[in-house]
Amino acid sequence: MYHYTSLAGVHGLIGSKVAWASSVQDLNDPSERLYGWDVIRGRFASHRPPGSSHAIGELETILEQADEPGDWYPQAFVLSASMVADSLTQYRLYGQCQVAFAGGTWDASPPNGHRQLRDLMAGWRPVLYGPAAAMDYVDRMLAAAASIMDSVAPEDYTDETLVAMFALEVLALHIKNPAYEDEREVRLVFSTDDNLKVRVGDNRLITYLEARPVHDDGLNHHAEPELVEAVRLGPLAGGKRSAAAIRIHHQNSTGDPRRFFGSDERKLEVALSETPYRG
Repeated sequence: MYHYTSLAGVHGLIGSKVAWASSVQDLNDPSERLYGWDVIRGRFASHRPPGSSHAIGELETILEQADEPGDWYPQAFVLSASMVADSLTQYRLYGQCQVAFAGGTWDASPPNGHRQLRDLMAGWRPVLYGPAAAMDYVDRMLAAAASIMDSVAPEDYTDETLVAMFALEVLALHIKNPAYEDEREVRLVFSTDDNLKVRVGDNRLITYLEARPVHDDGLNHHAEPELVEAVRLGPLAGGKRSAAAIRIHHQNSTGDPRRFFGSDERKLEVALSETPYRG
């Protein structure tokens, strides 16, 4: 997975060893989220899933209220990357650096020693571009949401409604306009009301979670792998001098000189873009 960012972003990712998963209500383009919900709503209107009238009515309410979620709505946080390496278009749009993220499972809980009882484990999923690509997933998720509602009596819907809402929210966040298909985006989505942080960005306040990759050894113990596996500098990111500085910063952050001086395979790879820049 490749995350495009600025030199300041690379510096922060290496130094903090965490990535920021932003609230879906604080994304640069809020309409991103609504596109997926519109696809789900359109399919629901034309092909109602099997379920009781109570369950279908509850789903209808969820879909109607998705555009302006209130405080009761499950909070979702998203981290985006791409499957495309060394993309000139994404250098231009998102920053002059490309960071290779670890794959596998990620967590948005506090660091070891401060871990809550509940882990927020999530895996990278590819974005679906356009209604046709998403339709099978939408049908299955609507049927699953109706089944969740029908698993209890209508007077006990509260918890089941939140579960169904978040399941549909995750799907909506993985459906995008086909105009963006060349980005081949993948996403991580978390939901929690705990351990939230706030930062300033683009002259606004953004709520976010700190996310990191984890390795599960099967014994419910998690060893943290490297967040940043490699860095590629875009055409305007400063060249060899910036590459050397990033390696020094990585060495200082890890405290392991083998990652900088030796031939140890764990040292950070920093390469220069092979994409020619045209202004």
